[in-house]
Amino acid sequence: MIACDEVEKYIDSPVNASTVVAGDSTLFRVSNDMLTDANEQPENVAMLNDYYGTTWWFSIINSDVQSYANMSAQETLKWRSWGFDNNLMYEAFAGVKYYFCSNPENVKEEYKWVEQVTFNGESWDVYENPYYFGMAYIRDADTASAIFDEAAGYEEYYEKLYDLYIDGQEQVEVTYSESKNMFTCTVDTGDGDEVVLSIPYHRNWKAYVDGEEVEVCRTDMMCISISPGGGGAYHSAPI
Repeated sequence: MIACDEVEKYIDSPVNASTVVAGDSTLFRVSNDMLTDANEQPENVAMLNDYYGTTWWFSIINSDVQSYANMSAQETLKWRSWGFDNNLMYEAFAGVKYYFCSNPENVKEEYKWVEQVTFNGESWDVYENPYYFGMAYIRDADTASAIFDEAAGYEEYYEKLYDLYIDGQEQVEVTYSESKNMFTCTVDTGDGDEVVLSIPYHRNWKAYVDGEEVEVCRTDMMCISISPGGGGAYHSAPI
């Protein structure tokens, strides 16, 4: 139980004080994992404040997302996730564009400082992820499949994908219509390419390329994969 006069402090977020985030109309996630130390247990703070974060209670996400969190350099988590602990690789693949931090010593030097805000009487710094490439990226399905087959687990698999694809990725702008519950993006793909969206897979999603329905596949434990040329994703289950 929480006293009424303490509720706002418990559920509020420094993201609400950011003019940078408020002025960014693109679709992205915010890493708010340091709030678990500042406010004790606000894993659902992103949901409560209507932005996309990286912490959650198990009861509000699907099991694929939780499996991904268990894999991504965390302890085995049975009921909640504390985010990615400022791991650039996982944050890039998760679509994290901004990182909020009350202790700059914890921030990777690659991040770009963009703003300082005040939250609960303390200063918080806002950083932009230089490796943010949007909520989707394009990769060659056969190459990714070969990397997956040769890697000794998901961490090595992601490290190789990161080294291969991150530098050359052009930002893909994904838009979301809340009224239609629909994501949209425009990309140019070649033969054998697949579009991977860092949006949790669910069997009820439908996908259309140039107005024609195509198969929606699950890849990398939790993500949506679309093959514009047909054929589906290269694998559909974690190791």
